Amino acid sequence: MEQDKAEVDEAAAAFGLAPVFERDEIEPIYLWPENVAAWNFFQAVSTQWVVGPAGAIGLHYPAVTIVRDAQGVRRKDWPKLFSEVQAMERATLQAWRERKK
Repeated sequence: MEQDKAEVDEAAAAFGLAPVFERDEIEPIYLWPENVAAWNFFQAVSTQWVVGPAGAIGLHYPAVTIVRDAQGVRRKDWPKLFSEVQAMERATLQAWRERKK
């Protein structure tokens, strides 16, 4: 495996590239049962980021509401779910900002 990576690195360097290999092990995440719905919804909208010149700005809320309607989220459940998604959105943006430093 390491030899394969070295060969890819060498070939990519010829073109001025530096490949990034994914980690061999994926660290599991553990969710409390009460957070599963919010996590699943956040994953469903994970392609709906608004991106500006400096990077991601936040989720595209009109698209978020389309996903909400498509998933049949009940009106009474929406305020809590949306608040939880916004908390994950803020945490994600913060983590991305810290990674840039």
